[in-house]
Amino acid sequence: MLDRLEKAGLIERRPNPNDRRESLIAAAQGSSQIAASWFESARRAQDRLISSYSESELEIISDVFERFAKLWDDERETTGRQTQPVGSGGRACD
Repeated sequence: MLDRLEKAGLIERRPNPNDRRESLIAAAQGSSQIAASWFESARRAQDRLISSYSESELEIISDVFERFAKLWDDERETTGRQTQPVGSGGRACD
């Protein structure tokens, strides 16, 4: 993955001055503008999707999300477990 990011000009590898076996990874100059353009594109797509719903449909969607959040909070309290993101390898989130 780092090779692809480096090839795309998003990161730079630099030698670690404390350990020649390691490289330090840093964001390449201008990479924040590239990443911002990706998020801007996603924001516009989300705006188009949201604008396709009526106000009453958005209220229903919002209600569903609020109920899911409460359900998950209640479940976590009931089971005493932390939620785990996908791919966390079984480690609980802090």
